Parts: sequence; C-alpha cells; structure tokens
Amino acid sequence: MATIIESRGDRSWVYEGTNNQSKKGPTGTTKDTRAPIRVHATGDARTALDFLKSAFLPIGYPDSVSDDYLEYQIWDTGQAFCSSINNILSHHALLQGYGVGDAKATASAAMITWMLRDGLSMMGRILFAYSYASTLDADSKYWRLVADVLNDLAICIEIAAPAVGVATMSLAGGVDGDGDKDAFWAVDGFVVCACVGSLMKAIVGVAGGATRAALTQHQALTNNAADVAAKDGSQEQMVQLVALVFGMLLTQYTDTHPYIIWPSFALLTVVHLLCNYKAVTCLVYTSLNSERAKIVLNNYLQHGRVITPKQVADIEPLIPSGSVCMRFDIKLGCSVDRLLSCDSNRCTDTRDKNNTSPERALKWNTQYGYSIGFSYDGSSAGGTIAVGLEKGIVSQTLTRAFLHACLLALWFSAPDAREREGESSFEQKFLKILKVTSAHEGTKRNAYDATM
Repeated sequence: MATIIESRGDRSWVYEGTNNQSKKGPTGTTKDTRAPIRVHATGDARTALDFLKSAFLPIGYPDSVSDDYLEYQIWDTGQAFCSSINNILSHHALLQGYGVGDAKATASAAMITWMLRDGLSMMGRILFAYSYASTLDADSKYWRLVADVLNDLAICIEIAAPAVGVATMSLAGGVDGDGDKDAFWAVDGFVVCACVGSLMKAIVGVAGGATRAALTQHQALTNNAADVAAKDGSQEQMVQLVALVFGMLLTQYTDTHPYIIWPSFALLTVVHLLCNYKAVTCLVYTSLNSERAKIVLNNYLQHGRVITPKQVADIEPLIPSGSVCMRFDIKLGCSVDRLLSCDSNRCTDTRDKNNTSPERALKWNTQYGYSIGFSYDGSSAGGTIAVGLEKGIVSQTLTRAFLHACLLALWFSAPDAREREGESSFEQKFLKILKVTSAHEGTKRNAYDATM
C-alpha cells in the first residue's frame, strides 16, 4: 500500500491504494492508474477541528488548564444536558399553571404570580449570600453538589405545581356557586409551589456561580481565567442548544402522553446527579481548605510525609466535617484586641505537665508575619485559636499561619501524644512543615503546590 499526498492551496488530498502503476499515454505522457481506496481533504477537516477547538477550548489547551479539566468538562456536559431538559419540563408545567391555554386565565393574575416568584428569588439570593458566601469557594465541591440537588428538587416542585393548584382547589370546594373554579385557592396552591421552586433556584444560582468561579481559578494555570470562563460558557450554550431540540420533542410528546413526564424527569434526575457526583470527585485541587489541611497534617504527623493532591482528593469527603479540629474555633485575621483577649487566658489544662502559656504562642512566630493567641481550659468544649496577620502578607504566610493554628489544635486535642513526644518534638515538626511549605516560593500559585 502506498500513500500519496497532493496539495492545492490550503487543501490537501490523501490517496491510499495498492495499484500505483504508471502507463505511457498516446502522447508520451505518464498516466497515473492508481486506484485510491480512501480520499479525504485534510485541509477542510483540520480547519473544522481548529474552529471547534478555538470555539470551545481555552487557548493553549491542554497545557493552559489543569489536568482534571477534560474529565470534569465531560461530566459537566452530561449534567448540563439533563438539567436543561428538566428545566424545559418545569417551564412547560409553569406555563400551564399560569393559565396558558385557559380562556378564563388573565394576564394580571399571571403577572402577579411572576412578580411574587421574582421578589422571593431576589430576597433568597441576598440572604443566602449573606449567610454562606464566605464558605462557597473553600468547600466548592460540597456546595456544587448541594446546588445541583436543590436544582432537581426545585424542578420537581415546579413540575408538580399545577397539580398542587388543582388539589388545593378541590380541597377548597372545587367549584363556586356560579359553576366557575375557585380561582383563589387554585392560584394559591400553585403560587406556593412556584415561589418555593424559585427560592431554591435562587440559592442554586448563588452557589453555582460562586463555585464555578472557584473552579475556574483552579483550572486556569496561565492567568487565563477569563478565557476558561468564556469557553465554559460557550460549552454550556451549545449543550443547552442541543437540549432545547430534545426538550421540544419531549414536551410535544408529553402533551398527548402526560404520564411520561414523571418517568422522564426521574431518569434525567438520576443521570444528572450521577454526572455531578463524578464531576466533583474527579477534581484535584492544589489549594488547602480545612478538610484538605486536616488530611495533609494528620498524614504527615502519622507517617512523616506530605501526600500529593491526588491522594488527598481520593480520600477527601464531599461533606465537610467542620474545622480542622471540632473542639477548636480557628479565627484568621483577628484584631490585636482579640489576640490580647486570648493571651489573657492562660492555658489551665491539667493534663499538660508543662502548663503551656499562650503568651509564648502569641510571640512565637512573629518573624513570619503573623501572631497566634489561644485560650483553652482543658475541657471537652475546646477553645479558640486567634491568628493575627500583618499588613501586606503573601499567600505563603497565610498558609503557614493556618497550618500553625491547625497544629496547635491537633496538639491540644491529643494530650497523650503531647506528653509522650514532648513539646520540643511538636515544635520540630511544625518548623519542618514551615520549611516544606516555603520551598520553591514563587514558582507555584500556593503553598500546597510546593509539596508536589
């Protein structure tokens, strides 16, 4: 078999065949008698592939994004497809509840319902952001999964809203003296479901947007967060466009076969949640939060080595258990008054033979750009570890301060090990961790990257 390439301008043809004989023509010219098996224009194909890559993948892919980018985007595409079709089903049900197709329905009644939904949604966004905004990026895996579960519940409530409206109408008497439907009770039942679904979707919007921003920062390796976010938006728009076609076909079928709505929703929801679970579990973050810090520190104290981000991701729980040590409340960025308040409470843990003084902890690490004060009375209620940060510190210093606070929490939570190893051994372990976290400073985005 021979392969021959012919090029004409920006196009090229590839001939693959077994007959490559040449014969002399009547005028003495050479006649090519090869029989191509496969012919294709590589120029057009390459142009199409380049267009798709430029339209939907970040510039410089795969070197410009994290290693888990492709796997995450594949699962994210699957969940977005299922969620889009489910949203079409919910919109179809809401339009029925608003009275589309009902001659007795009025535009003003539908507008009032719509305004109530939007008003409650706005309030929900504000209150949720006020309560949980500070934890959304740190526990982005957990909140991403919570957002998708809430989204499915909201869609379920919205699909059931018209039926709930009819049920409340029946409970209220169904038909008034004029033979008309009791509109108040019917609308009331529908409005409650519509407002609850809208409130839940508002929470989904805040949580999903915040976690997406944190994920973009993780995926962007070459200061290309804007490009990664834009291409993710393009991918989502294309998925929604394809889902729109399937959703239209499905809604037309459900008009004549309404019993298919709930089985379709159930199947799509199962696939949606499965894709979301696979998406968040494939992420390998190279930054520290409370859960990952606890895993890294515990492993280091037990085995004397720092495990890789991939190893941490394999054992990181999706549902955070709280702070690094449940018995201690770690506060970063505390004021001097808060530090002195902790410093005034001497540690009175009777199990600690050395009766460690918090004044020593307060002065211990000021050369690194932070100070720590803590109060602990030895009871099961735990205590408080306050960290004061100097102005203009870098991320390396913040990581050191957090690790120092976590180690103090672990130290006071394990009195037997403290007495067995001695305080000097604890300090040596901490100083060794400081050395590890400061290695290759400036070559990575954060201290945990330096442990790889």
